[in-house]
Amino acid sequence: MYSHMKYPNFGRDDARKDKPWAKTGAYFLGPNAENGNVFKRQMVEAIDGHIKFRMNYFPQDPDFITDEMRDAPSYQEVIRKMTKEINNMHSELRKSIPFFSSRYKGHVIWDTLMAANLGYMVAFMYNQNNCVAEVSTVTSKFEVGVGRDLCTTIDFDPDKAMGHIVAGGTVANIEAMWAARNVKFYPLGLCDAIRNEEVLAKAKGYKVFLPHRNEYVAITDCTTWELLNLDVDTILDLPDKVSAMCGMTSSDLLEVLTNYGYDAIGIQNFCARHGLKQNPCVLAPTTAHVSLYKGCTILGMGKGNLITIPVDENARMCVKGLRHLLEDKLANRIPVVSVIAIMGTTEMSAVDPLTDILDLRNEMRRRGLNFMIHADGAWGGYFCTMLRTPPKPEDDGGEYPEWFVPEMHLSNYTTKQLSAIPHLDTITIDPHKSGFCPYPGGAICYRDKRINSFLGITNKVSYLHGSLNLGDVGIEGSKPGAAAAGIIMAHRVVGLHKNGYGRILAECTFTSKLLYCLWTCLGQDDDPFFVVPTKPLPPDRTRVEHIKFMRTRILNRTNEELAQDAEAMEYLREIGPDTMIPCFSFNLKNNSDVNLCNDLVQAVFKDLCMSDDRVSSYRFPMLVTASTYAHHEHSISLRKYKKRLGLDPYDTTGVKYIITTCMDPWATSIDFVDDLGAIMRNAILNAIGTKLKAIL
Repeated sequence: MYSHMKYPNFGRDDARKDKPWAKTGAYFLGPNAENGNVFKRQMVEAIDGHIKFRMNYFPQDPDFITDEMRDAPSYQEVIRKMTKEINNMHSELRKSIPFFSSRYKGHVIWDTLMAANLGYMVAFMYNQNNCVAEVSTVTSKFEVGVGRDLCTTIDFDPDKAMGHIVAGGTVANIEAMWAARNVKFYPLGLCDAIRNEEVLAKAKGYKVFLPHRNEYVAITDCTTWELLNLDVDTILDLPDKVSAMCGMTSSDLLEVLTNYGYDAIGIQNFCARHGLKQNPCVLAPTTAHVSLYKGCTILGMGKGNLITIPVDENARMCVKGLRHLLEDKLANRIPVVSVIAIMGTTEMSAVDPLTDILDLRNEMRRRGLNFMIHADGAWGGYFCTMLRTPPKPEDDGGEYPEWFVPEMHLSNYTTKQLSAIPHLDTITIDPHKSGFCPYPGGAICYRDKRINSFLGITNKVSYLHGSLNLGDVGIEGSKPGAAAAGIIMAHRVVGLHKNGYGRILAECTFTSKLLYCLWTCLGQDDDPFFVVPTKPLPPDRTRVEHIKFMRTRILNRTNEELAQDAEAMEYLREIGPDTMIPCFSFNLKNNSDVNLCNDLVQAVFKDLCMSDDRVSSYRFPMLVTASTYAHHEHSISLRKYKKRLGLDPYDTTGVKYIITTCMDPWATSIDFVDDLGAIMRNAILNAIGTKLKAIL
């Protein structure tokens, strides 16, 4: 039995009345609705506030809903029907997935912050639409604030950058690809216009820097390939500088380009005009989210032109594979619109080697190949809060040392990659994932706000509105102000630094490292199975040595003992998933049949998965999800994993694995880790017994 009490006795400091670690308990409603009274009081006050808002707006106006109407049978029938249907819906929703429970370890979703829920609920009654400021005088400002918050968190310069809210990561990724495509082809269209339009004649001498030549060249003297591979910042300068040279506004220039731009005249006309015969492409790892394929399809590039890069055994992009693809595109003069890195996949939580990708871009640009870099940080973006120093407290009771709670910092590798985010061009970040906010709550951030201006559809004013016109900055038009209110409230209450969101995520990371150790050690010597995490163990010792260390130095100790053991804490920091999603598969000892292995994993998943609403959720002792480690050409990742599982490494059949996302900070606070281990071990043994019985 492994015991892990989250808040051990730290002597005299633990006796402090402040107990700063306890603030985590104030963030959520709680698995057992422990903060129910607090939440209900705040919600009632929110409703009362909205009622007063209505009553005090021209109170001299006559009542429309009169006593006579309320006494009418038709009125009362509607109220009865609404009451009945609401009660029915309550009954239906009680069959929902219990995301709030520490027993839920499935997808990248968990309980939402009370502050976010209250902010959302307060604002949704006002039904603001952040499309334009005239219908969202308050919540548009909230959205701008969220964008600024996120840019600051990832170290984009908030005065030069911009961010805005979208429905989710899919929309954000597609918007980033749209912007990258438009930026990529803008110089070609502009140069064509300069050559042919008298109003732009003065710009013929405008020079751009070509890194591969190491010199400035007149834009009209550049080749088509050179114009397709200008530096991003060079392209971003073009609209304002060319407009200024020609004595016109940027809106006037946009009007001229309606006869020249890729986004204006269409793919066929543009490619024919410039002799482009090679399809542009986007490069992303094989772990790419389906939204990237959607983006290539929607943008007319074709999903076949999302070229996938092999991943290594850590499920991270293989930089050698990226280099090979870039060399091929350079040799064959194939435009690369963007390279997309995943900063925390939603299955194995892997963080791609961003520093190496950036270095490789710098090398390739000197050889004449350039592209934008986008990061899908839908899951991993908020982990940057673990790196940010909190602001100076306003009083002595504001912030306290963080060692009261055993929390886990990011590994050195992950820290290095997240620290490189400021050098990206765009990034997707989802508050409704690791930001613990309600749906819809995705976001995209631009390193330079001018990138977003290349999405402009028209230079004409469609509405009478102020400067906040958020309906023009992305794909969506109408967008709920309530989402912005929920996110901004979460940011204000929790804080985007290591003592706020960073603390929550650090405690979750601590739990994920314990579960990684637990799964690794789950199979006992006399058990017929063994467990292999998808994330490989460090090569500094053998598997047997790792298991021995985990059992003696990690799993059989209290958190107080762990916190005081520097070697054990450093060990935990460097093992396991990049961003708190420990995954594993298991196999029978001496079995080499991948199909039998997959059948057993599928049986465990089916046993611990709530896939419909026919059975009440409380009947499931633990909830997980699963996926398949698929074969990809040129990738050795699956082959190495099969070897660790004792399976035929040359069989291309994918391997099923269990996903256990650790998004709650409570799991080890209630002596829960050992219970989860017992549940999983029992499910595995049941699956084995049932399968072997069927075979015999």
